[in-house]
Amino acid sequence: MTKVILSFILFAILIPASSFAHMGTMMNLGDIKTGPQMMQYVEESVLGSNAHEEMEQLMTKMISVEMTQEEASKMIELMNQYPGPYGMMMVRLGSPQVSGSGWNMMSGWNSMMGWGIVWLWVLVLSGFVWLAVGILLVVWLIKKLLNFK
Repeated sequence: MTKVILSFILFAILIPASSFAHMGTMMNLGDIKTGPQMMQYVEESVLGSNAHEEMEQLMTKMISVEMTQEEASKMIELMNQYPGPYGMMMVRLGSPQVSGSGWNMMSGWNSMMGWGIVWLWVLVLSGFVWLAVGILLVVWLIKKLLNFK
């Protein structure tokens, strides 16, 4: 009976201790405060520092439309080689938390890469049309009620 209790105590102590043994090699969660920071950590872990920096610079040039043909070829090569980190980086660099505001080229009203502003105008103009229809309807009803001809 004591062997069973001793074995249970050993397993109860050793199993949690062994699972926390790898925490030293993991990231320091106190340094990561936002989702984009977590994504950047994962990207750097997969790519390595140099490849991550190169890909991030190329991605920034691609988003700002300042990329040369050679840089585009290198970006395509990196995208094919590392599709996961590329996708994460694309989302991270388009995040409002990274740009510092809620309005950037990949979020908010411009979420469709420029078409968002068109939809905003359609929404505003259709609101004015319905307002005019409502006013005309009220005027028509008043004329009908007061029998104006």
